[in-house]
Amino acid sequence: MTEKKECQDLAVVRRAASVCAKHGVPVLPACPPHGEQIGHGGNAFCLKTTLATGEGEVEVVVKQLLPSRGLSLALGLGELVSEAALLARVAGVAGVPRLYGIVLDPPALVTSFDGPHTLFEVVTQRPRRVSDEAVVRAVRQVCCAVATLHARRIAHNDIKSNNVVVRQHPDGTLTPCLIDLGNSALLGQAIFPPGQLRWEDHRFLAPELVAGGQSSAASDVFSLGHMMATFVKFCKPHSEAGQLLGRLGAQATAKCPAQRPLLQELIACLQGGLGRDSPHCNLS
Repeated sequence: MTEKKECQDLAVVRRAASVCAKHGVPVLPACPPHGEQIGHGGNAFCLKTTLATGEGEVEVVVKQLLPSRGLSLALGLGELVSEAALLARVAGVAGVPRLYGIVLDPPALVTSFDGPHTLFEVVTQRPRRVSDEAVVRAVRQVCCAVATLHARRIAHNDIKSNNVVVRQHPDGTLTPCLIDLGNSALLGQAIFPPGQLRWEDHRFLAPELVAGGQSSAASDVFSLGHMMATFVKFCKPHSEAGQLLGRLGAQATAKCPAQRPLLQELIACLQGGLGRDSPHCNLS
């Protein structure tokens, strides 16, 4: 590495540290020890390992960018700092990962480990060990988490069942957590340049978002609806839970954003389908 490159990288790291301080993002001195790879996508891969904290040793997920993307330190670090800043903004929100911090060089994002399986894996496994009602309850909890993000002016922009991890409990219930805020942005921001994506390849995203439009509560509702609709075929034939998910999924995936139900309406309908014994959302 040339002296000029070293100076440039040092300046990038210093700027990133300043942004982290502004947004309350903890900067970790070094990456936790490498562990088991638990996931990867088009942009990054994730490892499960442990981190020593003031509360003791905790299980964490370390997100690192794929070297094959060939990003400069400035671009790669910028992506993770932006995600970390959004996680700091939603600190304490139930149903999203807890931010432990960021490593600046090499760039890595460290968050809580919130489950060994995705909601997709749990719903589609055969034989399935959770009831249709447990799936509806988990979907409702995801909707509540999204509603809390919206209350803090954040759109997720990447909601799908593979981006929901779950913990399964002995009584058959699920605790879901909506992960991967890498595409998240403030409501009203456009995140995809026109022509970058084809909707045929990203059917879980709202058409207006893929076309370069602004992210909105309605665009997240579309993705939630797509997730509900895909679960229907895995429910028992003619079950009330399956019919509820199918009906709400069809309404929420209307091509016109104005024709989609409000997120609070989806939550209320899911609540009604679960009965009165299900806890209400806390949207603080």
